[in-house]
Amino acid sequence: MSLACSLLLVVLTGQVPAEPPTAREARRLFRLPGGSLSQGKTNAGKLLRGVEIPLKGPGYAFFPIITERQTNFATAETARLIRRAARKVSKRYRGSVLGIGNVAKEEGGSVGESVSHKNGRDADLGMYALDRRGRRVNLRAFVSFKEDGWDKRKRYQFDDARNLALVHALMTDGAAEVQWLFIAAWLKERLIARAWAEGLSETFIARMDEVLHQPGDSNPHSEHLHLRVYCSKRDRLHGCLERGPIREWADLGDEQYDRRVANMVRVTQMSSARWRKRGAEALGELMAYDAVPRLLALLADSDRRVRKAALAALKRLRDPDALAGLATHFAAAQDSAWAATIFRAMMRLETDGAAYLARQLLTRPRWIRAVVDTGKPLASMRRAAIRLLSRSRDPSVAPILLSVLAQRPLKKTAHAALRTLTNQPLGTDQAGWRRFLDQHGAKPWLEWMRLGLRQAGHAFERPLGWDDIDRLIPIVAGPDKLASYNASRALSHITGYDVDPRHRTLRNNHRLWRSWRRGFNRHTGPAEETRQQRYSVERITR
Repeated sequence: MSLACSLLLVVLTGQVPAEPPTAREARRLFRLPGGSLSQGKTNAGKLLRGVEIPLKGPGYAFFPIITERQTNFATAETARLIRRAARKVSKRYRGSVLGIGNVAKEEGGSVGESVSHKNGRDADLGMYALDRRGRRVNLRAFVSFKEDGWDKRKRYQFDDARNLALVHALMTDGAAEVQWLFIAAWLKERLIARAWAEGLSETFIARMDEVLHQPGDSNPHSEHLHLRVYCSKRDRLHGCLERGPIREWADLGDEQYDRRVANMVRVTQMSSARWRKRGAEALGELMAYDAVPRLLALLADSDRRVRKAALAALKRLRDPDALAGLATHFAAAQDSAWAATIFRAMMRLETDGAAYLARQLLTRPRWIRAVVDTGKPLASMRRAAIRLLSRSRDPSVAPILLSVLAQRPLKKTAHAALRTLTNQPLGTDQAGWRRFLDQHGAKPWLEWMRLGLRQAGHAFERPLGWDDIDRLIPIVAGPDKLASYNASRALSHITGYDVDPRHRTLRNNHRLWRSWRRGFNRHTGPAEETRQQRYSVERITR
């Protein structure tokens, strides 16, 4: 075992590392446990052997549409949590029935329009209501509650008491850790006010304030409570991944996880290339950032399959601290195709260091050509560099992109990059881009955004700033994809609320900005608005 690996294992476990496992032990380490298993993230994972929640039980009933959809499956922990919480509410308030919508399919995957619900840890729970006479009623479908607590037709009122009882039951269950309860901000306020009135502890109410949350990239959740639980300790050891904050009170089994990572590092020390490859893959699936040094070392492995698995894991982790190690292996690569693959992985990091390397490749390629001289590998590297620079907000990038526009293999990529960078719907003609830069090259990037939006038919007559937020947000909805993409980037630049529009649909990106604006308006006053405007000017002019 190498000294570097030994030191890593000491860091991970606090113990002197053991020898690489035997093949028998390795097989045991990779054996999946029985029962349900949640893998990946809630928006991109899967559910193995999902547990079926009966369509009806003590204190709950799925909505009729779920019979056809068959989305009444979950992890064992989530299934038990929902059933226990519903039963607790029904015992306290006799006759109460919790309506339930989508949970997950038996093997996970997409559930209708839901972005999440893919690995059995999300569930759409209905809300308890009162009728006009103040009597408790059980709804058979989702009903949206407005800011006054009533539905649109004034038939049903949000039942503060029972909905708080549900939240309390979910959050104090003990066997499953709740990460989020997505709910509209105005309903959250009602629940917190009720919690104070009932004399619940200040500690619990503080936790409620963190867990109850109006999501930024979907509807406000005024008609249902969206439950999301953390990965169980067992599932986390087999690739279950979190999205969002890990709260200090949540016990997610860090000790067991660290031991699992340490064992996978041990697997990468085995003599068999097949096992080393599996160990590298597992470290990527576990998102084991502490194992980055070991993965970097595997880039020099004698077996090509192991090297590829290690690089795939590093690409998945996208750890900025891996850049220097990747650059070292790039410079030492003996094969042009492998060197180009490493370079493309560096471009995925999207750090200042990666941007510097991209500039170097396109403007001073001599040192890089010592490793990769010609042909397809070099062209693939240059395309990756161009795409990275296109996402910059730096006008000095434009001349670099213009310089490669005349090169036939790169013309299409460079043109698309210039369109993205400048927000200008120009043709592929180099002279047209040169005229634009001659006229506007000295202007700040945000001014380029304004000019492009004007060409797309949006009347922005003065430099973009805080006062334009409410006019930019509708543009994010499309249909002009270039204008939508750059309207979102301009909003991030103005507000300081950084959003990458590449990772969402136009619809969800628009929802996110609308939700952000509603939340800002609701929770800030004129003084904060003025302060943000001042800071916005400082950001824009820097």
